[in-house]
Amino acid sequence: KLNEIIDNSKKILFIPVAMEEGDHTPEECYEWIQGELSQIKKAGIDMVTSFEELAEKNYSDYACLFIGGGNTYKLLKGLRESGSYSKIEEYLANDGIIIGGSAGASIFGKDIDVIKPMDDNYVNLKDTLAFNKFNGYSIFPHYPLCTYISEEENKAFDEYKKAQETY
Repeated sequence: KLNEIIDNSKKILFIPVAMEEGDHTPEECYEWIQGELSQIKKAGIDMVTSFEELAEKNYSDYACLFIGGGNTYKLLKGLRESGSYSKIEEYLANDGIIIGGSAGASIFGKDIDVIKPMDDNYVNLKDTLAFNKFNGYSIFPHYPLCTYISEEENKAFDEYKKAQETY
């Protein structure tokens, strides 16, 4: 489907800035995204390694943005502080296409606090409201089909979900 909706003459911008230091090297990230997008007709893949580098990019130069996973709180805070959050909003308003993986998907829900059972808010993000692109729904990735989530995390999410009026 992606081949049908993107401008195949443009590159894809890969944004793996939410990962924790030491999880994966930039080279490993780039190798992974090449495999993930191997079936996509594109002019290439550009990758940023910092929020500052992301803020400098002109998003309209890209066929789509691919926002990778990691710590959702770190991601949302970094997007806001760098100015990239408003640039992404503008990109979406102009029919930009975004792929989000894990944390990169969660930020497009209403509130990222849904991710509390899985991610630590070590960046002390206070305003956890996000892009809200799914009519008031929040996104909890990996639930319940992925073995990435432990039984305790699933239980914590169920308790969180019950406490929310929006679920």
